[in-house]
Amino acid sequence: MNKSQVKIIDSTYPVEDAKELVLSLINDKIKFLQLKIFSQRERFGIDTKHLEKRISELREERAELIQNLKSFEESDYVVEVDCKIHLKVKKKKRVIA
Repeated sequence: MNKSQVKIIDSTYPVEDAKELVLSLINDKIKFLQLKIFSQRERFGIDTKHLEKRISELREERAELIQNLKSFEESDYVVEVDCKIHLKVKKKKRVIA
């Protein structure tokens, strides 16, 4: 397996349910990164600026999602959610010092 695809979500939801589902995914990713940051700092003293930047981006995307769906909450609209994860297995690049 060098490439793979996992279909996580492929369904239609009421606006509030779709919002809750996607926010849950984003929040889980933020928690994952926060644990990574804690682990890397405590165990190895590694710089985690790139992870902190990603958390900031996810928080912005979360706020934008909430704002975008707000006007549809009290309506007859539904949201189609199509979420796939594409995986590529690659050999790790080595740094020559």
